[in-house]
Amino acid sequence: MSKAPVSALALLALLSCSKGEADPLDFAAARAKVTETTAATPTKAPTPLVQKKTLIAPSHASGVGTNLAELREYTPERPFADAFKQSRGWISTDGSTWDDGKPIAVDGNGWVKGLVEGQRARALVFWGEGLQFPAGAYQVSWEGTGTIDFWPQGGISSSTGKGSYTLNADPKKGGIAVTITETKPTDPIRNIKVIVPGANASARFNPAFLERLKGYGTLRFMDWMETNHSTIATPAERPKPDDARYTSKGVPVEVIFDLCNTAGTDCWINVGHTWDDALVEEVATIAKATLQPNRRLYVEFSNEVWNGIFPQSAFARKRSVMSDLSDDAFEAQMRWHARRSVQVHAIFDRVFGTDNARVVRVLGGWASNAWSSGVMLDQVKKEGGVVDAIAIAPYFGNSFGEPEQRGQVQGMALADLMKALEGAVDESLGWTKEQKKIADAHGVMLVAYEGGQHLMGVQDIADDPIINRLFDAANESPKMKDLYLRYLKGWKDAGGGVFLHFNSVMRPSKYGRWGALQSMEQPRAEAPKYDALMTFIETTPRWY
Repeated sequence: MSKAPVSALALLALLSCSKGEADPLDFAAARAKVTETTAATPTKAPTPLVQKKTLIAPSHASGVGTNLAELREYTPERPFADAFKQSRGWISTDGSTWDDGKPIAVDGNGWVKGLVEGQRARALVFWGEGLQFPAGAYQVSWEGTGTIDFWPQGGISSSTGKGSYTLNADPKKGGIAVTITETKPTDPIRNIKVIVPGANASARFNPAFLERLKGYGTLRFMDWMETNHSTIATPAERPKPDDARYTSKGVPVEVIFDLCNTAGTDCWINVGHTWDDALVEEVATIAKATLQPNRRLYVEFSNEVWNGIFPQSAFARKRSVMSDLSDDAFEAQMRWHARRSVQVHAIFDRVFGTDNARVVRVLGGWASNAWSSGVMLDQVKKEGGVVDAIAIAPYFGNSFGEPEQRGQVQGMALADLMKALEGAVDESLGWTKEQKKIADAHGVMLVAYEGGQHLMGVQDIADDPIINRLFDAANESPKMKDLYLRYLKGWKDAGGGVFLHFNSVMRPSKYGRWGALQSMEQPRAEAPKYDALMTFIETTPRWY
């Protein structure tokens, strides 16, 4: 999965080196070399001051939102009417092997252009052990001349020019796959659509998905935008609405803004660490033209730049070598993150112009390290910039997955763990209060880009069957609802603003129990985290 937050203790181990251990990036030596070779180079002029502004009011009555889960063929959330958008990239097979490793020729949108002799191209639409999806009639359509095999559900269909097929799918037979067995190079099979039961072929979103989003006031698209795996840099490389699927480069921003307009929510996007300024400007331009003007647009540079498990952390540290921000590696990394955030926000402000009250300029922080938030906000000021909010992820329960806690946690009954989690909630709220002091001192809002329980094993604890069963049981316990309600009230009472849970729908595993729902079909009464979020939303009007 794309998201695996770790505790402060684990992060400190990743971000710092023990005495006598070499830093993988010899920061001091690299800085000395840069200083020696660039001492005469004038520093870049600071970004012009962007004045504080009065933001438009949130467009939704709810102060709670959610992160959407990553989009994969094996994930239980089905956002699109056309399920093919969720499919895995083409797999080459000769019919006797699962994957023969041969390249498949595709066009600019990812559709198969042709097959070599004996080759077939398979796309997995819904696929994964135990994955739930609706049984029923899936309406499949495509353009082009050739033949499609719908194994394992059954059925083969050939077409000349255009084709259609009613796929009567049953999860008991396995997943849903589309295999092109023949295609005409001058008229290749393309524009395949697999419309889920109950959806309109002319609609973009699955109505069942929209129904489970009701209540949330803000949607964050970190995973949809492939933020932690960002490789695109230029406008030409970004995902487009006509792409065959949205699992390769991410979901196009046009689709993201359309979802917020359709669901009636505010929008939170993440600018990839690899993006150049031209791509930032293009996305800002699309946002201004596409997102309805009454909707807030939260703009955050990357995601958890402080977190050493993600590539953007190493990226920022390497970039900070070229700066004179600090002689301390981690501080320089955080200051560079603030600098790039200011640059990104300045582009959005310029594009939106007099309409920039819609844009909430977000600076991502580390919940358990208020000092780093202060350092970054100080750098924002030095850059001549302004942010509107410092964002943190005040998870609770992190420490129970640490290796040093193994013996104690293995000996816990469920009731013991639920009682101990009350203290973990208090610890998280303590971080929140410290962060609020920093935010107030700098005149910015405190918001939560992520949050919720964090019961996940670290290192070899991830494979401990006793602890995994205990963590699963805790997430399914009615007591978890009580913890969440106390936690959310504590966030509100501490002065926190919008709170975005992580995440919407995801199956529990050793990689985390992030989903408020385990499936789109899970009843509210059987989903204590989702029930708590909806209860809080229904009983607590937006407070900020």
